[in-house]
Amino acid sequence: VPHGIDSVDSLAFYLPFHFYRGWGIYIRERGLLEVAAELDALATRRGTPLSPAVSLEFGYRLLWAHEYFHFRTEVACARVQQLHWPYAAIYPTYFGDARGALDEEALANAFALANAKRKGLTQQDKVAKSCARRWMKTLGPGYCDFPDFEGIAHASGKDGLVDRMVGLGGFG
Repeated sequence: VPHGIDSVDSLAFYLPFHFYRGWGIYIRERGLLEVAAELDALATRRGTPLSPAVSLEFGYRLLWAHEYFHFRTEVACARVQQLHWPYAAIYPTYFGDARGALDEEALANAFALANAKRKGLTQQDKVAKSCARRWMKTLGPGYCDFPDFEGIAHASGKDGLVDRMVGLGGFG
């Protein structure tokens, strides 16, 4: 594992509103610098070095999009909970579901790769995305499985998470 990084959530993290008053997305400065360095190192090895501004901006957008997916998942869980009677607190159970967590990390990485872009995609952005993809494949379980949930498979992956939520809540 390059530089010992095996998860995106060691670089940035999401604190769920179900558990924390100070809930939200947190990007670690060290995490941003590490992902930017990874992108730059991979690009340089390919002979297409990235400018520091591109490495940092793309790295930030990648980390933020990954964590934003976790927020969206928590919102989906809260909505599932409200739509079913009785109103069981299912997020704490879902949050501790190991298989669901691995799928959620893979889905979050697929979402991040698809959404960490700007309008007017430049060649440097394309290089950064390609390098991010290569880097993500070196991450640990769940995180490296994002190709299973890219493109059309993303929707069915999200459906699978909702099915887990419904089943864990005793609604299914």
